[in-house]
Amino acid sequence: MISSIALNSCQQDEITFENQFEPNHFVQECIAEFNTMQLEYEAQGLTNCQKSDNPFWGLTKLPEWSRAYVREISLGHAAIIPLSYSEFLFTKFGIKEYPVAIEQLSYLMMYRNSNGKMAIEVVIVTPSDEYINSTNSIYTPFKGSIKVYDWQFNYIKGYLFSNDGNIYTLSPPQIIYQVEKQKSNWGGSKYEQEDCVITDWYSYPGYTTTLNSNCTYMFTEVDCSSTGTGGNSDGTGNTGSGGGETGGSTNPGDYPTGGGNYGDPPFNPNTTTDSKTPCKGDPLVVMKICPSQTSGILGGTYGWTRKKNATTPKFHDGFDLYAEPNTPVYSPWDNGIVVAPLVNNLPTNYYDETSYGNYVWVEYTVNGQKIRMRFAHLNTVNVSLGDRVSHSTMLGLSGKTGNANKKDVEPHVHIQVKYYDSALGKWVESRQNGSYTLYPKCNPDLYLPSNFDYKTGVQTKSPCDSTKPEP
Repeated sequence: MISSIALNSCQQDEITFENQFEPNHFVQECIAEFNTMQLEYEAQGLTNCQKSDNPFWGLTKLPEWSRAYVREISLGHAAIIPLSYSEFLFTKFGIKEYPVAIEQLSYLMMYRNSNGKMAIEVVIVTPSDEYINSTNSIYTPFKGSIKVYDWQFNYIKGYLFSNDGNIYTLSPPQIIYQVEKQKSNWGGSKYEQEDCVITDWYSYPGYTTTLNSNCTYMFTEVDCSSTGTGGNSDGTGNTGSGGGETGGSTNPGDYPTGGGNYGDPPFNPNTTTDSKTPCKGDPLVVMKICPSQTSGILGGTYGWTRKKNATTPKFHDGFDLYAEPNTPVYSPWDNGIVVAPLVNNLPTNYYDETSYGNYVWVEYTVNGQKIRMRFAHLNTVNVSLGDRVSHSTMLGLSGKTGNANKKDVEPHVHIQVKYYDSALGKWVESRQNGSYTLYPKCNPDLYLPSNFDYKTGVQTKSPCDSTKPEP
């Protein structure tokens, strides 16, 4: 009798284990389904032949599977995968009109719908100006729009998170290629008479932090609510009518409103709070090589990677990571100490062709090698000389100070390294006596465990899933 009970108990344990949901296994399923979808599109010629009317259609996007995570939704579970885009498309938010890249506002969401079929959706989250301008906390309930597309950017459904606390369904977005100028008798745009979110999109061949940015207007999206509501602001209501959804019954609350920020609260340029820290060894949450004007992605890496002209190479003494101004920059490693020099007195619009702007040097020992890392072109430095820093310490906020404050320079953090040569008893750096020498140990990429695609600049492997030993 005792043996029988023990056997039944073991069998029950095995059943429970087999039915347990495994997030990593689900992400692998999503990768397989996504690859199958891509092959089907290629076989049918959809990628090149059936161009959508939506101008987003032409954007080249890439899922960053290494940063995927799984969350519960009304249908079970969904994988949220950040997206990287090869094109720099921006919109503006807030009183100061901060430009924000589309990859900060969008993500890929995959889940099995009520029919058991894998849904593959591109989600764009657009906070309203009223929300951005009025919020004092990143935990304020989201106001704005969520639009859902298929991978080809055909519109599926959308929700408007209104100021009245309700969620309304959205009609398909109206695309305008000339900014709406028509005014009513009372002075407002005709769209302001409806419950609409108006979003202007721009191309920034040369980013600038000033209010009147030199940019190229691309198009305007007008998203207006249709009949029916999507339920309460907690996302527990029905999806309403006019959503255009097929084969599922997701709630508005199923969609994270943090875009590429892993489901955190929406982007807010008026706050520097960041509830997400990078992986060990990464100074930024989103790791992407920033291209140079003349040499593309390769020009953002260390060495003789740039060009003075068609025949003359130019040395780049660091590694550039793309970062919107005021992005938190973290200490990538533990047991660091802030060392001299440190510059933190320059205004955000400061320009000097020979200057690194505001910057901080931090000394570490990485894999047995003593190094000093400079983080440059910052808007502000948040640490002081002699401070001990760890991986969780925010060193400052990114910017474009120094020689980066030009129209043709993308916003980035310049990372530079010098190493201590114990045999020589001195620090070695690439620039000495006005000339440059390539030293492999001065290559910052040697101390950044992330892997990158050197054609697109996107991160292909994160240290969060790396087997490389930590220092």
